[in-house]
Amino acid sequence: MTATLPTRVGIARWTEHELFGRRLYGELLGNVDLGQWIVLGTTGKLLAAEDSPVVTALAITLGIIDPRIWPLKVTRVASAFGRFTSGVACGALLYDSATLGPHTGTRAAHFLCDVARGRDAGASLEAAVDAAMDRQGAPGFGVPFRDADERIVALGGFLRSQGRDARPMWRLLEAITPVVKARKGLPPNIAVGTAAAMMDIGLGPDDVTPTGFALMQLPQLANALEGAEQRPAALQRLAPERVRYVGRPPRRSPKATVVDDGGGDATRP
Repeated sequence: MTATLPTRVGIARWTEHELFGRRLYGELLGNVDLGQWIVLGTTGKLLAAEDSPVVTALAITLGIIDPRIWPLKVTRVASAFGRFTSGVACGALLYDSATLGPHTGTRAAHFLCDVARGRDAGASLEAAVDAAMDRQGAPGFGVPFRDADERIVALGGFLRSQGRDARPMWRLLEAITPVVKARKGLPPNIAVGTAAAMMDIGLGPDDVTPTGFALMQLPQLANALEGAEQRPAALQRLAPERVRYVGRPPRRSPKATVVDDGGGDATRP
């Protein structure tokens, strides 16, 4: 019995190929930019050309490349043996987390939608925020070690410069920010900013994480390429003087003990 595995993603033909039903060479080539191409691949939606700069802005905003931060540190360790693809793959695996990386974006998007539904049902802003936090917490809020997330500050500045800060989800985010801060003491971070910006260009909540993941690949690649080129010995193995063993002291196995059987021959029991 042959299994049937349907797909909407694409098909390869002899002279033409398709992505979500759109011809690569006869339709997309020369007519869409990289932002539209990425969104089409992650969502199946062809983004309007005027909205594509938001995708580029998000990619740059999310483009922190310092190899000292997770998961880029993992990328460096995995690429230290000379293969950049291994570095990219291992770093990407660290994103498979509900709290680290792009998965928070979809959770934050659902939080915003929850607040919006409460407002549509007639609740006050404060009541809608409180109800949403009771159900979901406050995903997308909280900034470690600093007062504000510089990434969402930069993204907000870009949106204002483009006249996009009055769109519904971004306006909602700005409205609920003081409420969440008053309730929990948490400022917004880039996850909820990314969610609002993406939904304002027509993406759904579940599109935020895969699209954000795609946009965060350049920092991974840049670190993996440099790590593979450097091949630092310090990341390939720890120097013995850097290792401290904490545990039971070494012992010799009884089976390895050499005994004399009385006949002058050394044997092992």
